[in-house]
Amino acid sequence: MNKLKVCIGITLVFILGALVGSVGTQIYIKHRIVQFAESGPSEKTAFFMKRLSHKLKLNKDQQIEIKRILYQSQERIRDFRQKHLPEIEKIMDHTFALMKEKLDDKQKQKLDEIHEDFKRHGGPGFPRHPHPRHHR
Repeated sequence: MNKLKVCIGITLVFILGALVGSVGTQIYIKHRIVQFAESGPSEKTAFFMKRLSHKLKLNKDQQIEIKRILYQSQERIRDFRQKHLPEIEKIMDHTFALMKEKLDDKQKQKLDEIHEDFKRHGGPGFPRHPHPRHHR
């Protein structure tokens, strides 16, 4: 009987440890994804450079050239985003207007709040407005 209790106890401790480890890993990964998504171009370029340098075993000269290429690309992407931002916002505003036609008054009010949150925080479909610290 004592051996059975010990085995059950060890099994429960093992299962509990696996669950805690799994939940902890999920929280950590989610945090890292959000942190990466909210980071600026410089942080993303540094992260990408670190991975490229390691995987491709880049020498110092290659690192300098690749980094320059990545920064140029980031600038082109930023310029493209800025150029098309009004068009994207217009499409998303129209999308919310169409959805609003299908809702009752209480739902419309809630949708307006969601719409404003998306505009402020770059929610699904809305471009994130560049944060001042992200500009070089």
